[in-house]
Amino acid sequence: MAAIRGPELIAAVRWACQHLKDPAVLAQGSAALPLGAIDDTTESGARILAAARHVSRRSGKPESTTISAEDVAIPAKILASWNSMATAS
Repeated sequence: MAAIRGPELIAAVRWACQHLKDPAVLAQGSAALPLGAIDDTTESGARILAAARHVSRRSGKPESTTISAEDVAIPAKILASWNSMATAS
């Protein structure tokens, strides 16, 4: 298991703060992030929100108002398997 390095953690927190309307939502301890918390007033935030909605639709939850690590786990595993097949060819 890899150790979490301070600079990486700080970079992740900064990234999250830049893409949320109110970063305090992270301190609530919920397993899911409300889609309404994503700051879609920037290009990158709008893309993140669009991606979250896409994942929700593909997961069979088109009306979902939240996204969680569980929601993205299956698409991430599929993408990883595609990438490993592409590099093996």
